[in-house]
Amino acid sequence: MDDHTAFTQTPEYKTFGEYLATHVMTAITAMSHVRAPFPAEAPAALSAPITELLSVDLAADVDSAAFDAQVAEFMTKGKEQAAGVVALAGGWVVEERDVDGAKGRGYEVAIGWESLEAHMAFRETQAYRDLVPPVMTFAKARRMHHVKFTKYEK
Repeated sequence: MDDHTAFTQTPEYKTFGEYLATHVMTAITAMSHVRAPFPAEAPAALSAPITELLSVDLAADVDSAAFDAQVAEFMTKGKEQAAGVVALAGGWVVEERDVDGAKGRGYEVAIGWESLEAHMAFRETQAYRDLVPPVMTFAKARRMHHVKFTKYEK
């Protein structure tokens, strides 16, 4: 966060922010920062042919340790059991979230897939039915979408 905050104080940030607002974030209503430990697999998940982004909204008093344990099991077993998965990463959102009109917490997951079809096929498996519901028992709400990221370099 310190690096991001420092960047917002530079002359380049205004130009960068204007570019994002005009060309990138036209449909995005909010941004979040994800706190470490966003695993080392994040770059692989975000550069996969298709990335599933899952936002989970949780009550402010969620049992973080129990949720972390369930997510860890999901990540470990998901990587082993989901055909077509490239990488999985996740982390806690820094900003507070509004969850059903109350203060809440957020958790973001990025799952890289070989294809959209691989993800949709996984949703029909017993492994999916075994792995996803225990994590979602903690969720007050969730949003999922697929993204095909494009890498830009200087």
